[in-house]
Amino acid sequence: MDSSFAPASELTNEPKNSRSSSKNTTPEIEPQSGTMCNSEPTTAQVMDILQALIIDSLLLMPYTKTPPVIDLVLDFYISGSIISLNERKTFLTEIILLLMKNASLNDITDGQKTPFLNNNDIKFTGQEYLLTNIFYMTARFVDKLWQQMLLIDGREVFDYCVTLLNHVKRTASRTPSLANNGGNSLYRSLNRCILYLLAYPPAPFNITLVEILNKLMYNRLLVFGAGNHDPDFIGCLTYCIIQLHKGDKPILHIPSQFDQQRTTTRMSFRVWEELYVCKKPVIEEVFKVTLASPFQNCRAPNIKGTYDQIFESAFKHWLAYVEGEKNAVIRNPWDVHNNIQSKIQKVTGGLTRLTSRTKLKKDISERNDVRFDQYNTESNKQLVNAKITLIEEFWNFGLMQQENSYVHTKRYVHQDWLQIEAELIRERAIWGPKCCAEFTKWTLDNTEGPYRMRRKMMKNVFFYLHYPPKPDSEESVDPIRPTKSRVASSYDSAKY
Repeated sequence: MDSSFAPASELTNEPKNSRSSSKNTTPEIEPQSGTMCNSEPTTAQVMDILQALIIDSLLLMPYTKTPPVIDLVLDFYISGSIISLNERKTFLTEIILLLMKNASLNDITDGQKTPFLNNNDIKFTGQEYLLTNIFYMTARFVDKLWQQMLLIDGREVFDYCVTLLNHVKRTASRTPSLANNGGNSLYRSLNRCILYLLAYPPAPFNITLVEILNKLMYNRLLVFGAGNHDPDFIGCLTYCIIQLHKGDKPILHIPSQFDQQRTTTRMSFRVWEELYVCKKPVIEEVFKVTLASPFQNCRAPNIKGTYDQIFESAFKHWLAYVEGEKNAVIRNPWDVHNNIQSKIQKVTGGLTRLTSRTKLKKDISERNDVRFDQYNTESNKQLVNAKITLIEEFWNFGLMQQENSYVHTKRYVHQDWLQIEAELIRERAIWGPKCCAEFTKWTLDNTEGPYRMRRKMMKNVFFYLHYPPKPDSEESVDPIRPTKSRVASSYDSAKY
């Protein structure tokens, strides 16, 4: 690769070492959606919930004052948290791969009915919002790719954009206006993905560059077709192709590297031929030059002559595009929807268009002011202090409840302890005092109660009268006429 390509660290405000480390580790990662989702069942359930929320939000009508769900998920970040940059990249990669592999999104763009479109409460006109939201979501995927916040090299995003474009082309006959507007948005996402792959190919560079150029030739009807008429893309692609064709001087004592460089040069010239044949007027309009005519039996002129002719303009055009991608990190949401609305409003008349543009600018300025206030230091301090005050009040309330509960529990336990102690040390209890003579007798109290037999005891002074001693001789008992009932007696009565 030539040094004229802009480095990846210039695109965002992230530290350069993190960018370089992610760039070096990208080829070692095999993108699989189950890498993180299968590690823990809880993680997989959370990812499924987020995917369901994003897909359900695609049915909603876009609002300029409220950020969409896809932005809330992709841009979610807590300053000062313990989440590392690599963990954040892993999360973004997994959720984007899950969404790209979702079969229902492809069915929607292909015009088929899906389970969540069969609801009778959803009108058929909501499908326009649905497709617009899908196109916007695809653009957000490419945003994260240019920010280098993904652990994939971009070829998966390229294939996803190509698949969506093919589906949109199939539905163009049924909804031509929607297909045209959606095609413009998808073409822009595809173009940005192509330029990213050409500018930052994963290692080994020559092999992946050949694969990327082969993808461009295989999908040349989409890339160089009449629907793709973005002049910025044509100018940047021209710069990338002439840079790839020029290349660096190969090291001759490594045959494999020489062969790979030669293959890259050959493939870049084939792409240049398609680009010249299909987009020659656009190239001349962008760079304000007249390209030389090709030689006999050639489809395109020599790249070396074209390089000397347009290099300076192409290099400036490329730097301007990279700067635009850098500033696109802070772009307003729903640009695609607003562009579609502005195109519709151009037909309705000058006064309506003027009113709509004024209102749109006012809404954008208000939204920007709100976003600026959200990141103001003073407002953040007030929010943090309010949260801390609530936590302190809740903590003090919990402490007071715990203290009151401890005091009441201690009092209740102390009362129970005194009752049990009195029961144990009372008279005639287990640990009661020895206060009575040997011949003292007891009887039950006549008072009724739940604890009568255990507590209501009193001294029986008539015990020895009721229970006289047993007679000593058997003569007093008449054997012929025995008594009807035996007289109760006690051995203690005799001793008493």
